[in-house]
Amino acid sequence: MSKGTFDYSRYIHPYQHDNGETLFAVGVWCDTGQNWTRPLDAETRRLTGCTHEYAKSLATFGGYTRAAARRRVRQLWPELFGKERP
Repeated sequence: MSKGTFDYSRYIHPYQHDNGETLFAVGVWCDTGQNWTRPLDAETRRLTGCTHEYAKSLATFGGYTRAAARRRVRQLWPELFGKERP
């Protein structure tokens, strides 16, 4: 699936920053753990030995513009776009 037609809504979530600005967070809600999760990038996986990070607050995974959030989705979930995970 090309990035132009991909539905990012499962991965990108808007939220209101303290200053009133709308920013975007990148993560997926996990019903089992009742938290937000996302895979770690290759370098962080190598350094920590962990595969995912978790947060109770959506803002923890936030601070992105919409365009930056889309790029982050493509970095964290490359298999969704026909690429191998590094």
